[in-house]
Amino acid sequence: MLMAAAMESPTAEARARSDASRIVHVEILHDMHAAEPVWRGFETEMLTPYQRFDFLAQWQMHVGAREGLQPCIVIAYDKDRQPLLLLPLASGQENGVRVARFMGGKHVTFNMALLRRDFAAAATSADLEALLQAIREHPAHIDILAFTRQPERWRDQPNPMAVLP
Repeated sequence: MLMAAAMESPTAEARARSDASRIVHVEILHDMHAAEPVWRGFETEMLTPYQRFDFLAQWQMHVGAREGLQPCIVIAYDKDRQPLLLLPLASGQENGVRVARFMGGKHVTFNMALLRRDFAAAATSADLEALLQAIREHPAHIDILAFTRQPERWRDQPNPMAVLP
């Protein structure tokens, strides 16, 4: 009788964990008020003055809508349905493609996702790839993510979005 046993090494286990994404669900909302509860929950986390719901809701109403932009708020959740990040984006047609950019346009000094601190500190390339894949596959149909003016760090925490290709 032939028997075999597979033993997991600590190295293999660590590699498997780093290859697995904490992001298991992504939703894209086109209504500012539908995103408000999650958004306000992030206001105690890593947040720049230009990411506040009140500021960007007013910007969308008075500037974004007039420029033909639609809210395109991306929220990524973990396995327990707890939000990990929120991308406050607005999308519009440019040269025949749908482009999503951070809300605020030229009225903000830099752009960044709203991130849960523990997620920002430990985000992996697998997390970012899961996020991008979910956005690519979403029926909202975003052709281009145009992220500009990304800080590398905010309040001594890394900005994992700053390394997106």
